[in-house]
Amino acid sequence: LGTLTIANNMLIGTLPAELDSLTLLEELSLQGNNLTGKIPSEFGRLTNIKSISLQENDLTGTIPTELGQWIALESFWASQNILNGSLPSETIGKWTNIKNFAFNNNGLTGTLPTELGQWTALEMFFVLENNFSGSLPSETIGQWTNIKNFAVSSNDLTGTLPTELGQWTGVEMFFASENYLTGSLPSE
Repeated sequence: LGTLTIANNMLIGTLPAELDSLTLLEELSLQGNNLTGKIPSEFGRLTNIKSISLQENDLTGTIPTELGQWIALESFWASQNILNGSLPSETIGKWTNIKNFAFNNNGLTGTLPTELGQWTALEMFFVLENNFSGSLPSETIGQWTNIKNFAVSSNDLTGTLPTELGQWTGVEMFFASENYLTGSLPSE
């Protein structure tokens, strides 16, 4: 099975860890249900996964470090859940093919790890309405030359806007409202 889509229904219960037996799975779409519980660490065995959509459920807990085995991952959608904790740097640093990352409207905390800079194919980054703190890491921002859509509004980000934003020549949307950013707009 390469694709499993059971989206926008009224499914209840937890994500079955047994889905890890679908080792050829490339796309999993379970968004828009009433699923609860944690993302099973066993999902790390889905090493062919390219796209996973879990948004608009009631999932809780942290991002399992085992998901670092998703080396083919291109899109991870998990917005509008109740996920918490930080972005595990040892996991996300392995997602070097990722193009779309949407985790807005959760309870994620901590800083934006510099390992995000390894996402050189990134086109969309949505983490608005979380509890991220610290600054926008300039060493990361400078690597995102393909970015088109960027949203970090409604967090607790501080510091100035990195001058590396000037390298984003194809950006179409930039949202950083309702943070604690200071300084001036970069002239580049």
